[in-house]
Amino acid sequence: MSTPPPGASSALGTGVRFAAVRQLQERRSRFVPGSFAYDIADHAITLALSPRRPTPNPGYLQRNALRDARRVLARAGKRIRTDALTPDTPLGREIEAGVHPGAIESITTPESLAASALLLRCIKRHVSTRLGSRGLRCLSGLLEGESPDESAAALGVSPRTADRVRAQVRAVVRECLADGDA
Repeated sequence: MSTPPPGASSALGTGVRFAAVRQLQERRSRFVPGSFAYDIADHAITLALSPRRPTPNPGYLQRNALRDARRVLARAGKRIRTDALTPDTPLGREIEAGVHPGAIESITTPESLAASALLLRCIKRHVSTRLGSRGLRCLSGLLEGESPDESAAALGVSPRTADRVRAQVRAVVRECLADGDA
């Protein structure tokens, strides 16, 4: 169990924490569940319950927890999430899961399974002829949702080299799809 910060007894810290959490719960009850303000108050409760957070008095604890929760949630909302095959992925660090139309549509018919297998074979053939084994490894990493760091570790190259190869793979895939070769 952690010790209270200097100048605060554990009994005082518990009472202050209880009062701050109660105020945050009252604040949360004024908002619609799922709204940004509700999420901020809910996350602030979690932050206020942390035993590592100093508890000078309930007003400061509540204010600081709300401020930190607002910053955390705003920062999380600003993250750029893009598909792995788009050129604007910031060095391929974040991939949005489950939003790309290809990820949403389930392939259930035998014809669509055969078409997707043919498409994948054609793309692999083009990537292999233009980029070799590194390109094939990066293609499989892109399809599996690997980060450039993971691809770089598997290839034994730097993350920047993996970024470049992945960009080349994306360009080859776009050319294949645009030309109808695949």
